[in-house]
Amino acid sequence: GAPPLPPATVSAVASVPGSPSGETTASLAAPAEPGPPGSSPAGVRPARRWMMVGAGIGLAAILVAGGVAYAQYGRGGDEDRAGGVPPPVASASASAAPSPTTPADELCTDEIKSNRRWVCLTSAVIADGKLTLAYDVEYAGSKPDVNRGYHVHFYGGDGKNPPDHLMGSHAPKNLRGKYFYDDRRPSTLSLSDDLFTTVIGKAPKVCARIAIAGHGLVPDNNNMYKTGNCWPITRS
Repeated sequence: GAPPLPPATVSAVASVPGSPSGETTASLAAPAEPGPPGSSPAGVRPARRWMMVGAGIGLAAILVAGGVAYAQYGRGGDEDRAGGVPPPVASASASAAPSPTTPADELCTDEIKSNRRWVCLTSAVIADGKLTLAYDVEYAGSKPDVNRGYHVHFYGGDGKNPPDHLMGSHAPKNLRGKYFYDDRRPSTLSLSDDLFTTVIGKAPKVCARIAIAGHGLVPDNNNMYKTGNCWPITRS
């Protein structure tokens, strides 16, 4: 059976009313554990590494690949990934109890940090013509690389929608959410960049998840994609 896929560098986009839809795919080879994945396309500059993918959130239409293994490894580019999103599975382990004042999706829980690789947003501020995202991240000793290794996918939403399992190349193209990715800290995105309009827009929060070369999300310990949290955006 085919397994789940991993994440990338300047984050993903949440569906925003009126936002344009489009798609630029990157056919990148995925790495073998624990070393960094395969080669990357030439000429991709860090500041403009991005993938805008078609939005959609119809869970019923998602094709199940049948396996829960890590499908990103050894697979081809986006053109060969027509389907194969493992359905979210109920978590077998209890997550930390939500704070009475902090929404559960914003918590950086012990369950998130129990994964080999995880990301926790600590700040999301719009000021001086740009969105600046500060975050803590663990790559399990791997060097972050949006083209050939692990990185972070970012996307806008409300903490629940759009769902995280659509924020990577492992999701069918017609259902994929919009995101941008980055491997830099902090991550910054100009408000004049089309990515900001299509991925973030007026979303109240930004969310982060770990991804791998090829831009598939990395599954968590429960075969879901809870490898990160969300954070409310402060707009000046």
